[in-house]
Amino acid sequence: MQLPPVSDLRRLRLELRLVPASHREDAMQVAWIAYLEGRDPAVAVNSWWAAERRRRRREVPEEIAHAHTDERRD
Repeated sequence: MQLPPVSDLRRLRLELRLVPASHREDAMQVAWIAYLEGRDPAVAVNSWWAAERRRRRREVPEEIAHAHTDERRD
């Protein structure tokens, strides 16, 4: 996927490098949406990834959730 035509491409590339490769396609979509909305794509990618990291921290991994329910049954 091609990057949006922004004035400071270095900033956007830096933010994209901070996103794991498995989520980079989503980050590029966030950048394009921000560009089309007239917002700064680099800021949008940074904000999106920070929110995604917070959401992932709140989620309990499935194997841990099952371990806790098994302990309660005993």
